[in-house]
Amino acid sequence: MNPVELQFRTATLGGFHKQDVLDYIELMTREQAGRLETAERERDEAIRERMALEEQTTADQEAKAGLEQQLADRDKCLSEAEAALMKAQAALAQEQTRREGLEMQVLELEERLAKVEPAAEAYESVKDRTAGIELEAHHRAKLVELAAQEKIQGMKNELQQWIQTSKAEYSHLRAEIDATITRTAGELELIQGNLQGLSGVFVDQDLALEILVEQFQQTLSQGSSSKAVADKDSASAHSKKDAKASGTRS
Repeated sequence: MNPVELQFRTATLGGFHKQDVLDYIELMTREQAGRLETAERERDEAIRERMALEEQTTADQEAKAGLEQQLADRDKCLSEAEAALMKAQAALAQEQTRREGLEMQVLELEERLAKVEPAAEAYESVKDRTAGIELEAHHRAKLVELAAQEKIQGMKNELQQWIQTSKAEYSHLRAEIDATITRTAGELELIQGNLQGLSGVFVDQDLALEILVEQFQQTLSQGSSSKAVADKDSASAHSKKDAKASGTRS
């Protein structure tokens, strides 16, 4: 029954029919209870959703902490790789020093050859040997240098590729985590607004029920007053009638 379309029957002695008012109050009470039950279910569902979102937010934060730990581990690996690179560079420097020593030895041999120039055969023999030593020294130094440079370049390329990949993965995952946290915060604000709206509905329904009860009490008071007035008028009419009858008999 729609409260707007409800019409109370008028009582005989004034006011509204009591049973109509009681039926209306009972109907409004049931409807109010149904609305309250629905609102409570919606509130409970909103609380559960908020708890689930909070748990998801906690999981995202834990995942973010794990990612940061992984990045710290990768930074440690990068530091170790840089230390290995520095060690390789130091080995290359030592090899270059060794090559310079060999070159000094070649120079010394050449000086000795210059001193024994009258002995042609000995000179030629020493010269050939010196040339062989020089070529071998240069060849070995060149091979060592090339191998070291190739190894260093390979390590640099691998490190650069690994750093770029790590940065891309971190940026992507960081963007996803930030988006998830932002979306979760928005949903929590929406749920909070819905809960506040439900509280306002409860207040409005309580106020409407209080007004209805007050109107019912006023209706009952008016009905009682009308009945008292009617009884008084009836007694006065009977008194006048009795007085008139007595005068006629006299």
